[in-house]
Amino acid sequence: MRSIISHIGLVAFIVEGAKTESSRSLHLLRAIEDTVAGNEVLANTFESISKNAADVAHAICNQPDQERRALDPEGAIQGAFDAALDAVAELGRALEAKRMAAAADLQLRDGDGVVESFAKAISQVKDAFSHLHDLKWAVMENDADVASVVAGEPYDDVEAFLKSLGQ
Repeated sequence: MRSIISHIGLVAFIVEGAKTESSRSLHLLRAIEDTVAGNEVLANTFESISKNAADVAHAICNQPDQERRALDPEGAIQGAFDAALDAVAELGRALEAKRMAAAADLQLRDGDGVVESFAKAISQVKDAFSHLHDLKWAVMENDADVASVVAGEPYDDVEAFLKSLGQ
């Protein structure tokens, strides 16, 4: 008799667990799946951006001196970098706010992977920001290195130097 009661308790436990799981709406489960998938796409995209930016910066920095030329004489690339970095930083802030909201959402469970997917996307966005910033500096340093040198002697006096600049 005890065995039957024990099994009935187990069946009741399983049924209650199934009932609890099915109480999550299909809409919520789809939203979870879409969020995790979207964050995976973001993470992969920004991982590619990081790699490409790092590769280009490395190529610029390791270019032989005789092959160097100005890459951004008008400063247009620097403006584009600044706008891109601002956009990436804003995306990072938005993802962080969403990650915090997901962590506080009582409908989500640890095994859903939503918070983790946001963390992965945020990490890749931060890496991309860093590599894009490094690339911006590689372009600026390259252009400074190839800039024509001002003729004249080195200055010992600040006043003479400022005078030579027209001030």
